[in-house]
Amino acid sequence: MLYNRVISETKDKQEKLSFRNREFFRKFVTYTSYIAKNKDQDILEKRMLEILDDIIAAQEDGLDADEYFGKDPEKIAQEIVEITPRKGFLTSNGIYGAVAMVFLIHGFQFSNLDVGNAIILAVLNIW
Repeated sequence: MLYNRVISETKDKQEKLSFRNREFFRKFVTYTSYIAKNKDQDILEKRMLEILDDIIAAQEDGLDADEYFGKDPEKIAQEIVEITPRKGFLTSNGIYGAVAMVFLIHGFQFSNLDVGNAIILAVLNIW
């Protein structure tokens, strides 16, 4: 999803890139999207767009992306993902938490669910 969003939103900027730089950026976005499962997607998207702007500026100065960054796109993607914070607890687990709370409340109302079982369900929900 992140890959499609970044690629579609940057088509105009990518047309400014040479073939080599366009391939570099495409690989960078692919790697980043693949390894960033639990990271904040909005922050990642902003960082990818910043990288694209950097590639365009470097190209205008006569440098290719791999010369400018001095690394392959996979290493840059790993570095970007490492410094990106995870999604918030409610964002990443919101749906699961809501479903678990419904079952937990339902369990308290219609059965003999004790406090020990409630604690176990809460721990399992957080896990």
